[in-house]
Amino acid sequence: MTLATDSGSTTAYDIIERVPLAGRAVLKHAATLPCDRRGVFLERAAQHFLAFWPERNAYTVLPVDVQTFVESPDFLDCRGTLFPAVMDELRELNSGKYVEAVLTGAIGTGKSTIALFTTAYQLFILSCLKDPRELFHLDPSSEIVFAFQSLNKMLAKSIDYERFRAMLTRSPYFNQYFAFNKKITSEMVFPNRIVVRPLSGDVNAAIGSNKDLAAKLDHATLMDGDLLSSYDAAAMTLRPDLSLNKGSIDGARYFEITAFVVKPGHMHDFTEVAKMYIEAYRKVAPDTHWDTFEVMYGNPLPTAAGGGIFLVMNLMKSLAETDKSIQNSDKFAAEVGAAGMQKISELTAASVEATSTNLFAINPRISSPPPEWVKKDPGFWKAQ
Repeated sequence: MTLATDSGSTTAYDIIERVPLAGRAVLKHAATLPCDRRGVFLERAAQHFLAFWPERNAYTVLPVDVQTFVESPDFLDCRGTLFPAVMDELRELNSGKYVEAVLTGAIGTGKSTIALFTTAYQLFILSCLKDPRELFHLDPSSEIVFAFQSLNKMLAKSIDYERFRAMLTRSPYFNQYFAFNKKITSEMVFPNRIVVRPLSGDVNAAIGSNKDLAAKLDHATLMDGDLLSSYDAAAMTLRPDLSLNKGSIDGARYFEITAFVVKPGHMHDFTEVAKMYIEAYRKVAPDTHWDTFEVMYGNPLPTAAGGGIFLVMNLMKSLAETDKSIQNSDKFAAEVGAAGMQKISELTAASVEATSTNLFAINPRISSPPPEWVKKDPGFWKAQ
């Protein structure tokens, strides 16, 4: 089955009707809308499903569009809660174009409302995935945490978290299909180790909220004793749009990590450079891989002042890969040409405040790998 249209003859209704389960829910909601609003709604819903269709095999069921999710009695049942302009912003923010957003404006402009409904919708999308950790390249045993963070934990819990919890408590979908444990009041624990948690504004709060990681860090600190003078911590989010292929820990022995501090106001220039690298390397060295992470809390380069901080990580099985990297750099330069290299140089100078590259060797004796890593490579991880 395909959702492709032929010369525009297939109507939005036809497209939606072909989507199992979710399509029926959208059409059910469309029937409740005024006739003059129904056509635009169906066109938007059809475009929503077309955007998700190429990745349909990753989902147990495709998620409905954000308007159906908010308004339908089968989901949040909040019809009439949002002004049309707020719904437009909510639809735009959840269109798939953005990985990050900063909401500004006066009191009463809908910032918190948009943030709360967006969080609920993204949680809903995770609930539709067969394996949400695969999307974020996470260990199967790790938590996925939605953090409500404020100046202190009391504010984080009392302002937005309680409103969010109340909204999901009365939601038909989050009671029947993806329910959280209501006996736990300090956080919302959903199936598949997905958690909504209020946190303080401390820079390490998001890291400390991961109980497994926090316990390991506490143990490491205790064992280090007087040998450890200090340590730094940071929380990062993967940027798939700035990454190339997917690195694998299987057989890896080294991490090459490059940190970039982006000048305030020059994020667009930085992402343009990154995408130029991705496009060219896909052509000249398609087996090249790197994973780009954006730092959300903490600062790996505390001496450099700037805007956003990005870490580009390259897993290597041997140092011989550095020689191959040099060869690929020559191919890259030839591919983009002199004009392209000049543009890259100008954009980099305009957008990057500071950069630093370090090479790290993985030491199995002081590592705590998950069991599946050990099972795949016992000779390395069990080395004494």
